[in-house]
Amino acid sequence: MTSVTGQPPFPDAPIAFTAWAVRAFVRRRAALMVLMALLAFTLQAFTPFVIGRLVDAVGAVARDRAQPPELAWLFAALVLCWLAGPLFQRLYVLVNAYTVPRLRADVINRLFAWTTGHAPQFFHDRFAGALSQRVRQAADGAGALFNEVALAGPRTFVTLLVSGGLVATTLPQFAVAYAVFAVVFVAVAVVMARYGVEFSRRMAAARSRVSGRMADSFGNVEVVRDFAGEAHEQALLGEDVAEEYRRGRNARLYFTAMRVVLLLLTVGFMSGLTWVALGHAAAGALSAGDIAMLLTIGVNLAMVITQLGDDVLECFEFVGVLRESLDSLAIPHAIVDCPGAPPLAVRQGAIELEAVRYCYPDGQRVFDGLDLAIAAGERVGLVGPSGAGKSTLLKLLARHHALHDGVIRIDGQDIAAVQWQSLHRRIAKVSQATELFHRSIRDNIRYARPDATKDEVKAAARAAHCHEFILARPGGYDAVVGERGVKLSGGERQRIAIARALLKDAPILLLDEATASLDSESEAVIQAALWRLMQGRTVIAIAHRLSTVTVMDRILYLEAGRLVEQGTHNELLAKDGKYAAMSRCQA
Repeated sequence: MTSVTGQPPFPDAPIAFTAWAVRAFVRRRAALMVLMALLAFTLQAFTPFVIGRLVDAVGAVARDRAQPPELAWLFAALVLCWLAGPLFQRLYVLVNAYTVPRLRADVINRLFAWTTGHAPQFFHDRFAGALSQRVRQAADGAGALFNEVALAGPRTFVTLLVSGGLVATTLPQFAVAYAVFAVVFVAVAVVMARYGVEFSRRMAAARSRVSGRMADSFGNVEVVRDFAGEAHEQALLGEDVAEEYRRGRNARLYFTAMRVVLLLLTVGFMSGLTWVALGHAAAGALSAGDIAMLLTIGVNLAMVITQLGDDVLECFEFVGVLRESLDSLAIPHAIVDCPGAPPLAVRQGAIELEAVRYCYPDGQRVFDGLDLAIAAGERVGLVGPSGAGKSTLLKLLARHHALHDGVIRIDGQDIAAVQWQSLHRRIAKVSQATELFHRSIRDNIRYARPDATKDEVKAAARAAHCHEFILARPGGYDAVVGERGVKLSGGERQRIAIARALLKDAPILLLDEATASLDSESEAVIQAALWRLMQGRTVIAIAHRLSTVTVMDRILYLEAGRLVEQGTHNELLAKDGKYAAMSRCQA
């Protein structure tokens, strides 16, 4: 049964993603931020009008030797503009403190939940550190982009609108000219910004390569040291850093040119407007207050346009970062639950594979019509040469990959038609490549059952033959094991993983070379613990050392994805086939 592809619940375009995040998480707070910005910049935009009228009022005092009644009101209005505008900006910052951090936190939670829902193959193809960085960058980028738009949008819109209204009321014949200026200004800004997107994308891609290069080197630092590769790694990083520098420089040069063009448009228009206004003033058609207002409007527009250039540069940097992040994160899930899928109900643990077909992502065929039945409670060993498909078979049972054809059933239930998490809850697995969390030993064992008591954790550790070495470490069960358990030996990591599987107590047990990293003495002890764990459970165990599967109820010999031989240890030796040859080779 083929899985239905799950589309991400969020857009994959930066601006649309930011808008989605704002609507989903901080709609009311975002509206309040925009309202504060509108009030602040509206008051600032009307300041030139108040100054112009105040200049005329002062001129009337000098001319008439009497104080007009509106002088006090105009002075109060000017103080109000000076005070209330910045006050609303401070309120904007206050609301921002409760909005943007909340937005970032909710985006991280949502993206983390989406990313962890991917099938394991998604993570095999990507650096774990790079994915963490992408989630953080997407959250920071969305928060910063919204903050820039919420501030720069009202500032530019209100300033252009109010300034245009004031110019139109002062010089009606210039209303059309101002409208043309506004249209040309916006058109030039949009066209140049579209080209700026590509500069931002290239800059973000270069930054991503630098981060990936460093993560790759840091993750393999022991190999770098063992092979004296420091200079080689530095040279590789230097090339990527140089490319990041070039692309960052080109982007900033382009956006600087964009700012200069917009500023020249504004200064050119306001210079022409002021020159004509001065002519009208000389002819007595405009007052000194009108001139003062127009000059102040010009200063305001120049400041807003200059700030707009900086805002556009930052916005497109955030857009580039967001685009790079969403390209990695906004990917459909390869495996999802069918609508209304029920949980898996394991009553006995019988497993059946019928006409299973599967190919690797590169097209290499692994299974071509594999049929296999494992009885409830049967203990089965999988052996065969490397590349036979043994580990892939276990991954298909856990539904880490979607079948290309065929069906896998547990107690008659198609595993592709049940809830994915319920399948994982009913299967315990111990693999050769044991990975632990950068947490305490107790937390790593208790991950199988977060509600397990300390005594239950210790009982599982004793059964897995790791209680003694845990107590010998500083901190005991509270000792932190390091990233992926780096502070423990391979055998210690594997025994903790076995303890975790023991604590899970699932009806189906999958063992992928579960004792491969143990010494002979520890292996004997663990084998006894695993044998106790196997009782009453369905078990599939992969082993390259045949001594670990000789007591199994049945042994399956796989080769090139085909079931070549099956039987007990003695039966397969008597057949004198592939298994017997492997046994003689190991002996």
